[in-house]
Amino acid sequence: MEQDIDFTKYSFDFVEAIRSTVKNVWKYISSAVKVFKSHPILIVPLIPVWIAFSIAAVYLKNFDWEGNLTPWGQFCLLFWSVFALYFLLFISCSINLEMVQQSFTGKKMNLKNAVLETFKRNIWNILILNLVWTILFMILCFIEGVLAKSNESGKEDDISLKGIATTLTTTDTSFSTQLILRLARMAAFLVMPAICWENLGFISAVKRGYKILRSNLAVFSSGYVFISIMTLFVMLPVSAFYGINSWMVKHLPEVSIPPTIWIFVIIYTGLAWCFIIYFEQIFTALIYLWHIKWEKEVKIAKKEGTPIPKLADVEMPIMLRKFKYVFKKF
Repeated sequence: MEQDIDFTKYSFDFVEAIRSTVKNVWKYISSAVKVFKSHPILIVPLIPVWIAFSIAAVYLKNFDWEGNLTPWGQFCLLFWSVFALYFLLFISCSINLEMVQQSFTGKKMNLKNAVLETFKRNIWNILILNLVWTILFMILCFIEGVLAKSNESGKEDDISLKGIATTLTTTDTSFSTQLILRLARMAAFLVMPAICWENLGFISAVKRGYKILRSNLAVFSSGYVFISIMTLFVMLPVSAFYGINSWMVKHLPEVSIPPTIWIFVIIYTGLAWCFIIYFEQIFTALIYLWHIKWEKEVKIAKKEGTPIPKLADVEMPIMLRKFKYVFKKF
């Protein structure tokens, strides 16, 4: 006699799992916002990075690639540009993680000390991580270049304020490639705490990051989706502005938008970019901290002979609490 399957039970378990995951993600985001409000200094390392990205984006877009460089020269320029820019991004991540560690160990966040620690202890592993990232980035660009249809008609160089704003708020990569790059970037950010907090070598840090990613895959995936959606909302005002601008160009060609408005668009885009990258960095740091706290609870349970807690049973560490034991000798 066949036994009936209780689909209601499985449906309830699935809904409960989704609810729990969303709840944890919301805790992460709320904690990140609290950190930003209490310590806006965490956004400071990202501002020069965005400026560098902006200058490079405008320059490379208006650079005569075919007229000045051979194909090999074009490859080298793109490779080393990506390498230099993302090296700065990973440096900013390391600086922020060092400042977070300062906060958790009861010290005042000090940007200068965080920079010194980054270049004293983390620089070589960051270089290796950045090299791997750059190779991955180039592979994705190559794949997209092969699959994408060339459509260069109608593209004109424009180094006006409008052209700069357009360059910084649009991208030549496809939406799917942007999502893949965000996923890879957040995975790389999850490796960074192992380098900065546990002082692990590159290979060990990657293994550590992968282990934590696998243990927190549901929360990581939910946070990735949440941040991707949040990015769309943050950039919604800019999209609406360009919609209005397109309508004005078509129906009111005699009316031009003042330069101050384009300057505001550039500044808003820069702050939005910094805010999104900040969220990616802090979100992955929170995942890492939660996993460390769970490992600590497991050790205590084994020592005392009590039941080993599940990760979901351990309270997520709220940012700004001084979890001194987290940063004691690993």
